[in-house]
Amino acid sequence: MLPFKNKKYLVLAIGGGGDVVSAAVIAKSMEKIGFKTVIGSIAWERFVVDPMPGPIPLDNIIGCRDISRYACIVNRDSYALRGGRKIVFQAVNVARALNTEIVVIDIYEGVKGYRRGVESVINYYGLDGVIGVDVGGDVLAYGFEENLWSPLADALGLAMLNKISDSYLIVHSLGSDGELPIDYLHKRLSIIAKNNGLLGITGFSSETRGILENILYYAESEASKISLYALNGFMGKLGIRRGTRTVEVTPYSLVSFILDPRIVFGESLVARVVDKASSFMEARLMLNSIGIYTEYDLEEDIYSSNIPVEELTSEAILKIRLEGIKRLRELVSINDHT
Repeated sequence: MLPFKNKKYLVLAIGGGGDVVSAAVIAKSMEKIGFKTVIGSIAWERFVVDPMPGPIPLDNIIGCRDISRYACIVNRDSYALRGGRKIVFQAVNVARALNTEIVVIDIYEGVKGYRRGVESVINYYGLDGVIGVDVGGDVLAYGFEENLWSPLADALGLAMLNKISDSYLIVHSLGSDGELPIDYLHKRLSIIAKNNGLLGITGFSSETRGILENILYYAESEASKISLYALNGFMGKLGIRRGTRTVEVTPYSLVSFILDPRIVFGESLVARVVDKASSFMEARLMLNSIGIYTEYDLEEDIYSSNIPVEELTSEAILKIRLEGIKRLRELVSINDHT
């Protein structure tokens, strides 16, 4: 039995563009048992899709119907213009796959704007609350983990969920993004469970295979694709992100943990740090100030390297990231002593 206290929810991918694939499967599964759902996402693509650093601003999206200044609705024909390039981001691809509309939330105005965007969607559709979806489990991080590649989007999403009364967090397919080790994620979950933050466990099954296959025909998400490998019986290691990371695929890759975001927020340094940020850039700088290198920093460093995206090898990406982390931490150390 699902622990949600109401029946109408925005199911929102908070971890990045590709997470909308799994969020859509979760939403459609909920609809089959009587829930009303609206699928939503932030529009932040990996550099292989959108070489311009950072999330896609709403005013860059063509064919986006405004709900508020913080949220809009895209359809199968929408796209973004970024640096003179046409970008078809994953929320649009999911709209094509399901022949539906998808909500996009802006995160450039910090947690307060993020919350206002979500609340405007809830009011527009007459929903009860929001379910945030993270694929892989980075949202469970404390903040200083060496294998943490993308703390910023998750931290903002978790801080937003913490501010909405009827909100839940679903972490799907632990480790499927190849970042935090499974054993470490289990430890983080055990802390949350000890504090009564583990509300339920569900997951994907053979009944969801058709939906997932259909969406992945249109959309690209290496992390969400791990569930399809598991559904098809594959078990073993797979390289993702151009070989920069490895994922262990098992039947547990199909499991979703339903959590209380207030408990998770209390255990997350990064979410508490960005909570008062008035903008996306301020949130990034707040994390930088304590030595945390974000996905936005990596995108900026890759963009500044002037290496064509198609020529970026795993070695080049890893080198850029390690040099960026070193440079940031040296700067923080210098500032600490001045």
